[in-house]
Parts: sequence; structure tokens; C-alpha cells
Amino acid sequence: MGSDFTYDDMSGRAISRDTHTILETDASHTIVKSVPVDSNDAYTYIISKINTATWVPEQVVFFNSDSRSSNGIRKFKTLFYDTVQSINGGHMVTQSTMVNHERGSYTQLSLSDIQTNVPLSDNDVGRLSLK
Repeated sequence: MGSDFTYDDMSGRAISRDTHTILETDASHTIVKSVPVDSNDAYTYIISKINTATWVPEQVVFFNSDSRSSNGIRKFKTLFYDTVQSINGGHMVTQSTMVNHERGSYTQLSLSDIQTNVPLSDNDVGRLSLK
């Protein structure tokens, strides 16, 4: 894609792809650790900080294996959901930033002119439509 987002990052993850553990909960956030079921996954585990008022993540940290680190794991990328807007009764991320700690780069993604309740065909959605 020419960015710090992968196709997998853009398309999202099915809940069943990971085993999830709640690490912490307070009045405003829940922290969840997600470990992929598939040991060949690109990420070793993912830590998500979820806003409990909207149930929208605010930050997602992706870890992967690294033989150079003392524990064999390193923070690889961090996704920040910078702006969340209420649109037609739902919450939508309209600006996000992916920081790649390995390369020292980042990519910002902004959505505008958002329309909801628009009829779509099967060809309008999915991984192939991102290309």
C-alpha cells in the first residue's frame, strides 16, 4: 500500500482470529490483550485500549518477535484513533495514525464526505476493493 498500514490492518481482524484477555478495566477504558490463534500471524500479540463510553479503540499496539530484544518481543507499530465522530447514531473513526516504530515512520488516514446507509454490492467491499 505504500504506507505503514497493511491490508490486514485496513480490513480489520475477525474476533475469532485471536484469544482475548481483559488486562485492566476502569471507569473510562478497558485494556485487552489479543493473541493470534495462528502462530504464523504477523503479530505476536496486540494490546488495545478501548474507550468504554463508545466501545471504540483509542490506541492499538502491535507486538512481534525480535531475537535482538531481551524478551524476544518488541513493539512494532502503534495505531492511534485520533478523531472519532458520531455519525447517524454510531461512532466512526475519521482520522487515525499508524506509527511504525521499526522504520521511524507514520501514516495518517483521514476520512471525509462519509455517507451511511448506502446500498452496496459484494464487489464494493473486501480486501480486493482496497487495491
